[in-house]
Amino acid sequence: MPHDFVFGDQIRNTARLEWGVGTVVRLEPGGKLAVRFESGGLKQLDPTVAPLAKASGQQSGDQTG
Repeated sequence: MPHDFVFGDQIRNTARLEWGVGTVVRLEPGGKLAVRFESGGLKQLDPTVAPLAKASGQQSGDQTG
């Protein structure tokens, strides 16, 4: 199932809240994401397995700021 995350999205891994907010830095082949977390560092995650959620208040393609 495809995900709706895009480059630059701010996300959380709800199973690893201690990692903090992460930024999608790369879209990998097969739908995986490379995400740099505040405290967790760089992780490669499969959104079909990892419980990922957009950080509060953000929508896909949000250009605020």
